[in-house]
Amino acid sequence: MKSDAATATYDGLALAWAVVEHIHQHVRAKTLFATHYHELTELAEQLEHVRNLHVSVKEAGDQIIFLRKIEPGRADRSYGIEVARLAALPIGVIERAREVLALHEKTEHTVTEELTPSKRQKNSP
Repeated sequence: MKSDAATATYDGLALAWAVVEHIHQHVRAKTLFATHYHELTELAEQLEHVRNLHVSVKEAGDQIIFLRKIEPGRADRSYGIEVARLAALPIGVIERAREVLALHEKTEHTVTEELTPSKRQKNSP
């Protein structure tokens, strides 16, 4: 069986998508669904009773401040790393997460080879 990180991401997205559709079509309960899958925001355009909401933020330099205000619409970007920083994860973890994010955004592919510890050590100053 082939293992592929992109497939794993799409598996998670596909499952989340199907769960939202199932709740909308069969359960019909008011449900708060928090996700990092920006693709799921498209469901608000396709399903009558789905609404996107986001927490307002204020950007201050390279940091953000959550304003604790819920507004309609989708978020303009993900703040997962900033949430981790606010949760006091070690600075080394935060910095590494930013490096990994930059690589993924640059290639939008699996960058496993570039992310391996041996490759990182060779490229470090």
